Amino acid sequence: MIFADEIKQYISQLKTNSGNTAGVQERTRTENVLRMFCERLDTWPEETDYEAFRTTIDKPDNPKFATENINRIKKFFTWINSERRNDTMTENEVIDVEETTQPELFPDNEPEADTENVPVKKKTGRKVFDTVNGEKKSEKLMLYCTPQLI
Repeated sequence: MIFADEIKQYISQLKTNSGNTAGVQERTRTENVLRMFCERLDTWPEETDYEAFRTTIDKPDNPKFATENINRIKKFFTWINSERRNDTMTENEVIDVEETTQPELFPDNEPEADTENVPVKKKTGRKVFDTVNGEKKSEKLMLYCTPQLI
């Protein structure tokens, strides 16, 4: 079967949308769908392959079933593309770079940018100093009370 090793690697790294490790049930579903889809493939999938697979797994009582499984498959092939890009980037030879002189950022014949008129951004968030007493706010207090106690 084509992509068998990639499926194993992908399932071992599978995460949920929130970034947590996927559960056993999700990994099993994904692996089964990928195996079913890849058994039919000879080359890299095209849109017609997805549509042909959709018709074979489509369930009239659950319209989201086919869409979810097609999305799982597309995520897998997106992952393979990103892995291949990373592999080609790391396999490139290291090129020695000769030291060269950097061009001047501000040549003598051009005036430098006016730094006096650059607006200063104010810091966001709560103010550190108490404007009434002039003290620095450094202590944090959080208190939960019942309505009766208040």
